[in-house]
Amino acid sequence: MTTTEVQQDEQRLSTSQAALRELADLKFALDQHAIVAMTDVQGTITYDQFCAISQYSEDELIGQNHRILNSSHHPKEFFQQMYHIISNGEVWHGEIQNRAKDGSIYSVDTTRTRRANHASTSLSALISPIANEPKRYANDWPLWSSRPKMPSSARTWMG
Repeated sequence: MTTTEVQQDEQRLSTSQAALRELADLKFALDQHAIVAMTDVQGTITYDQFCAISQYSEDELIGQNHRILNSSHHPKEFFQQMYHIISNGEVWHGEIQNRAKDGSIYSVDTTRTRRANHASTSLSALISPIANEPKRYANDWPLWSSRPKMPSSARTWMG
């Protein structure tokens, strides 16, 4: 390798390290603001910060299907529509009522996206608890909205 090539490699490495630090800072900020959850396409939890709100331990959540949190409030079609929107590469946003381990119900404002890379496809969610949310939407199904598809470059970045 020439001196120029070594310098270019060092510059690329430095740039990559700076980008990783920036991503770590963004992840930290997201973790402080919202609950981050990741599942595979079958809904098996692979990463979750639901422990405090759901009252389950990490060991009880990781490897479980998200149905463990199902409150039975939403009809089956609600989740089918949500997964249809996500599988089309669109962003789903809505309110979901979940059931905690002790049986209590809690509401979460949820944004779900598809994460795709060459090896697999998984889902990510950013979730914000809704404090003292009244049961105003008991009969207001459907409670979802579809947003425009993310550009493929953004979907790749998220993978």
